[in-house]
Amino acid sequence: MVGNHLIIGTGNAGEAIQNSERGVPEFDTPAFFAKLDKAHWDDIYLFRTVFDANSLRKASSSSGLAINTIRARISRLEAALGTKLFARTRSGLRLTQEGQSVLALSSELQSLDKKVRRSGYQHLFRRQGQVSLCVSEGIGAFWLTPRLQHLREYLPETRIALHNSLDQNNIHSSPHDFRIGFARPTDKDAIVVKLATIHFVLCASDDYIRRHGTPLSLDDADGHMYIDQDTPGLNYDAVRLFMGSHHLDSLIAFSVNSSFSLYWAVANGQGIAALPTYVRAISKRVRPLDLPVQLRFELWLSYDRSIRDFDPAVRTVRWLKSCFDKHRYPWFRDEFVNPALFEERLDDCSVIPLYDYGIE
Repeated sequence: MVGNHLIIGTGNAGEAIQNSERGVPEFDTPAFFAKLDKAHWDDIYLFRTVFDANSLRKASSSSGLAINTIRARISRLEAALGTKLFARTRSGLRLTQEGQSVLALSSELQSLDKKVRRSGYQHLFRRQGQVSLCVSEGIGAFWLTPRLQHLREYLPETRIALHNSLDQNNIHSSPHDFRIGFARPTDKDAIVVKLATIHFVLCASDDYIRRHGTPLSLDDADGHMYIDQDTPGLNYDAVRLFMGSHHLDSLIAFSVNSSFSLYWAVANGQGIAALPTYVRAISKRVRPLDLPVQLRFELWLSYDRSIRDFDPAVRTVRWLKSCFDKHRYPWFRDEFVNPALFEERLDDCSVIPLYDYGIE
């Protein structure tokens, strides 16, 4: 079991990395290399993260994974390779010789990842029988999760792994097969597709409106409570621009970092917040306010060219496009559609209400 802190000797590992940078990764035997096809590339990636952080606690903070999850995945990697990557000492844990080989491999892969994928060897590091998606947390939790069973129908023999990310800055650089976020990808070797435009408006619950009244204009902001979402890479400064940053700061009741928390805070009458217009299509607990504050963010899909011809990839892209079909779901169009018009279309859109799966 991996402890909370690692004390890793740098001498041999540094030499291994230098050899790796010369294009000669150090592996003890061909048999050890042959076992790599049983390993998960994301576990090797995490192994390097733990090494760089020199602490499981720091690795947990940087990766957003629980310490016990990191321990389990390091153990899973060791089991797949049939060897120990860390050795216990009185001063902590040190890399074994095999661990140094894996470290050298991870360095080589990180520096030459694009070349490796283009060369067609990505199957050595991609988990067999799995499709993984890294998705902006709100989109993943509220829109895609209820529809995963449809992807499962497209891929009955494939395990679906959905990772909801709070940090927009890191979504498109993650090691997942498909990445969906609000920041436009810059990787020239990736296939990039615009999936939708997400529109945001200020919303409140009926309970909040009964207790505090409805703000009729931006000048009517005094006396109301606002909830701020503080998420890396997702900028709500337009709200502050409309309402005045110095004034709005004094009215913010509290901040949250997740879309799920933001929704529940508004639904429970704790304040007013900017929510995506599609929330009205899946929940009756919040309603848009008639205020001239509208935000829009483009939603982008990216995935590696090396997997574009794989049947699971083709089916996954087809499923994703159907989830954001602008004709079926008008709230994803480039132009703003007033949420008041949604209810006229709900019966025809096969929208899955939140209360259908235990949220309401």
